[in-house]
Amino acid sequence: MAATESSGNGSGSPSLRGASPIDVETLIDRWVQRLERFPEPRAAERIEPARPPQAPPKRAAPAATGPTVVQFEGEASGIPLSNVGGRIVHRGSIGLRGPCAPGPQLWSELGVGEPLRIAFDHVATWYGGAFDSVNLRSDAPLSWGVWHLSGSQLAHALASFRGRGPEQYQASVAAFGVGTDGDGEPRMTLRTGFGTLLRANAAERAIAGDPRLVAALARAARHAAARAAQIETALERSVRPMLATDVALLDGSRQSLGQLLRGPRQLAIALHAAIAGGPRAVQLLCKSLGAGSEAGIEAYLDGLAGAPAPGLLLGARRILSTAELDIA
Repeated sequence: MAATESSGNGSGSPSLRGASPIDVETLIDRWVQRLERFPEPRAAERIEPARPPQAPPKRAAPAATGPTVVQFEGEASGIPLSNVGGRIVHRGSIGLRGPCAPGPQLWSELGVGEPLRIAFDHVATWYGGAFDSVNLRSDAPLSWGVWHLSGSQLAHALASFRGRGPEQYQASVAAFGVGTDGDGEPRMTLRTGFGTLLRANAAERAIAGDPRLVAALARAARHAAARAAQIETALERSVRPMLATDVALLDGSRQSLGQLLRGPRQLAIALHAAIAGGPRAVQLLCKSLGAGSEAGIEAYLDGLAGAPAPGLLLGARRILSTAELDIA
């Protein structure tokens, strides 16, 4: 029997003195045998303690962007504004048709013939905005009215408003620091509450971001002088320059766009290109009209088929099919 002795600490643990030494190979054999009898579970087989189901993290609800109503002193009802994609917008409710429609005297004053008047009425009604709309045009810092006037065109309209109704202009626009300047090309200005004078793009952005100033522009369109100024500006700064564009015909001659187009429907196609597509759409129309007005308009529609904005083609086809333009 193997001798035992107490350890020096009195624990009574068996001593290994005198035991037969175990070589390394024996130890390895024992370890392998143990693994064969009690293999380690693979990662996929390990049983994890059950965890209580967890609800997905709650997302914060988007902040409500309800309408803001701007009140003006002495008025029972205010101007309702909405927030669309971070822009302060007034959609407006004073249309080109109805009780606030311009009278025949304005069209006569502006030298607008019946075919162009009908075309303008249709395009501005269906593809423009209300007289009191503000910021409906998303590609400009600030826009106003029936033709989505912006930049120098907007400044021109306000200058025309000042000339047509100086007292109304002073009370509805200038009283809030909004104005225009420029000896040549007009530009927007804004006198801030700190006395700083902002001009052009800086003024437009500041006006567009201030609910009270957006509401003031919308409110200004209640005056007939402001509405007449919008129509005058749309015609003088957009429509007539566009209709004066030269078109090169296949026979080598040249005619203006206005000379080539016949009747309200064809004129409406050009006006729609100007308001909905801008210079690139007008350029495409002029290029397409080299073969003449009817074949040219079909070529224009074919060209729009590949345009990134399908609304332009849809609008042009609506103009070609509407009964509103059946006259002449």
